[in-house]
Amino acid sequence: MGRFNSVTGTAVGKISKAIFYRLNGQDVVRGIGDKKKFKSKKVFAQHDSMRLLMNFFSKIKPFIRVGFKNEATGTIRNYHNLATAYNRTHAIAFEDDVPFIRYDKVLLSRGHALPPQHASVSTTPEGLTFSWEVMPDLPWSTNQDQTMILAWFPDMNEALFNIGGTGRLSGTDHLNVPPALLSERMEIYFAFVSADRESVSNSIYLGTLNG
Repeated sequence: MGRFNSVTGTAVGKISKAIFYRLNGQDVVRGIGDKKKFKSKKVFAQHDSMRLLMNFFSKIKPFIRVGFKNEATGTIRNYHNLATAYNRTHAIAFEDDVPFIRYDKVLLSRGHALPPQHASVSTTPEGLTFSWEVMPDLPWSTNQDQTMILAWFPDMNEALFNIGGTGRLSGTDHLNVPPALLSERMEIYFAFVSADRESVSNSIYLGTLNG
């Protein structure tokens, strides 16, 4: 049963079909939906799509935490909410009600920093080498940005990543990959983040290796 807080002038708890509570210093209310006995095939497909995305994110949580935390600042949402909302809308597709991830549409970081320019990735005996164009005359603060690089192995349900790599001015970075994994299918992502983690670029997709 809900109650009224005379100090803040707000309700707290369940009242009728709504729940009132505090989140990140803000007053929030959410409705309580009616339960239905039967769920359609499309509803189950939506649930499957969420499980698919959550499985992906569970392996790369530190990466998306850095990638979306600034977007969540000052809102009642957290980094995981924002990453999920964007990618569920843009990166999940269905074939005969079976969900799959469109890796070329996945966004693992979101912000206003300059993204990698003319970037590419190649394999070496030790792993992956990332290269990009070093832009001239950038502000000093931008030149201090560091790489965020990630390889996702969808057939193995595993990921390798680094969220504090070389500086923007270096023009190259390397992600170590065990030899046994170098022939596996990989989905590759790249972004930049400031040294203080207060600014990040949108991630870019560098394609599939061993597809």
